[in-house]
Amino acid sequence: MKNLKQLTITLWTFSLILCGCSSKKVDHYNLSVIAGNNSCSLLHDYTLAKPYLNKTYTQGGQLSIINSDGEPYVVKTDQVEALKSHTTSTQKKAYLEKYSSDMIEDLNNVKAKSPEVDLIQSLNCASKSFTTKSNNNIVCFVSGLSTKGLLNMTTLGSLSNLDINKTVSNLKEVHGLPNLQNINNIYLYSVGQVASSYQNLSTTSIHKEKEFLTKLLIESGMNKDKIHFVDSNPISNKAYKGPNVSKVGQDTDYNAVSMVSNSYNDIKSKYCLTGLEFDKNSSKLLNPEKLNSVASFVSNYGGAVDIYGTTAFDKTTSDERLQKLGYERALTVKNGLLEKGVDPTKINKVSSLSYKNLYHKNEWNEQGFNEEVAKLN
Repeated sequence: MKNLKQLTITLWTFSLILCGCSSKKVDHYNLSVIAGNNSCSLLHDYTLAKPYLNKTYTQGGQLSIINSDGEPYVVKTDQVEALKSHTTSTQKKAYLEKYSSDMIEDLNNVKAKSPEVDLIQSLNCASKSFTTKSNNNIVCFVSGLSTKGLLNMTTLGSLSNLDINKTVSNLKEVHGLPNLQNINNIYLYSVGQVASSYQNLSTTSIHKEKEFLTKLLIESGMNKDKIHFVDSNPISNKAYKGPNVSKVGQDTDYNAVSMVSNSYNDIKSKYCLTGLEFDKNSSKLLNPEKLNSVASFVSNYGGAVDIYGTTAFDKTTSDERLQKLGYERALTVKNGLLEKGVDPTKINKVSSLSYKNLYHKNEWNEQGFNEEVAKLN
């Protein structure tokens, strides 16, 4: 009887060991990405988020996108299943490429409704989006400092004179700080990169901004060693790359460029470059006479110019078609300028921005499509 009891205990222990071996715990990687291009920021290169996205798609976990608008909100959230262990390397590569590319496309489409962003509330929103208390990570694309008007880079003057302790203390008292105690790591991209020339930051000011953000994040519950400022290629001049479509012979390297606001507006105020209108869903110019002033400008300009075509956002039309339409419109302008005697060497590049560019105005509202706003695009 004693031997039977010992045998039963041995078998039971052995069965537990077998069960333990067969149920490997998966360490999920939860990720929240703070995004949002607006009129006060350059276009971010969201392809930089790919390594973090791939971690979530490999290990499984919660994946969220936060719009850093003045009233931040969760754009989308998904519960991702971990990749199966028997998946081949080829299958894994294809899976990661598809889903990370789809998510980066979603990030490119996130646009703030107002020129104001709220860094503190965006971080708070990201933190609250997690439903677990472990392995939660935030990737934040932030080009400046703004906290719902309480902290605004345009009114700060020189950042080098910023009293960090006092400012964080004031924000904590008036605004409240985000609760980041359950955040494992936070990665900040684009710090110190801003659009307007009067906001251009010196190396000293960028360093001061990082000091400020570090203090703010530590006061919010973060471990200093878990705060990462990623400086490699913080802002891309190729923030959005359209699909490679060569059916109409266009430049396949068309990318939305991060145009600097003041340069664009300076040119616009001095030369009549606006007013070119196209027929709806067409590359036919409605007012070709307007090309006269453009031709005069290009001919007398000291260098070569790039021509970018844009479109309104038509939800019923594919991105590929809108990308083509933007190119076809730019090509119409180029051909028109050549017909007016502009030297071909004065035109450097013809490309498409589609509707994904810094100056696009949102033509959709609660009532639907706004034709008048769409014309501006």
